[in-house]
Amino acid sequence: MKKLFVCFVISMVAFVANAQKHLSFMGIPLNGSITTFQQKLAAKNILPDKKLNATNPVGFKFFNGSFSGYKSEIIVYYNEKSKNVYRGKACIYENSEGITLDRYEEFKRLLGEKYKSSTSIEDTKDGYFTYHILVTDDKDKDIILGEIDLYIGKLELVPGSYNYSLHIDYIDFANQNKNKDEKMYDL
Repeated sequence: MKKLFVCFVISMVAFVANAQKHLSFMGIPLNGSITTFQQKLAAKNILPDKKLNATNPVGFKFFNGSFSGYKSEIIVYYNEKSKNVYRGKACIYENSEGITLDRYEEFKRLLGEKYKSSTSIEDTKDGYFTYHILVTDDKDKDIILGEIDLYIGKLELVPGSYNYSLHIDYIDFANQNKNKDEKMYDL
């Protein structure tokens, strides 16, 4: 009887661990291995950027494709040891500040509609607004799945000439904390 009870408890713990919800990026939960995540992106015609991946460190994987209808660079962050994904980011590049600001407002509205029951705040960063959303579980509003940050980057290519980028950054808290814990273990 004890063995049966122990097996039951272990099964329940495994079930609860596997049932944990995660924030999704492009409809894909920010969970699991980078290999599996890459396969799911490939199914959406988002393909690895071999040139960028060859020159950047392990823990980041770069892709090119479409994010919400816009040509984008996609960056997926994962733990170097476990290979577990914890963050996804889309970057949309423009030469025009006005177009970038319009896209910011468009994505802010769309994110606000999708995550209307989550907490959001807007502040400024480098003279531009930054929009933060703490995404909660649909059924249990006390559980925070992660954070989405929307912000504009500005890069001066040559004096007086700028390139603008809109960043939509999704961070799954459970897996980000696992990543941090694994890095802290080595210290």
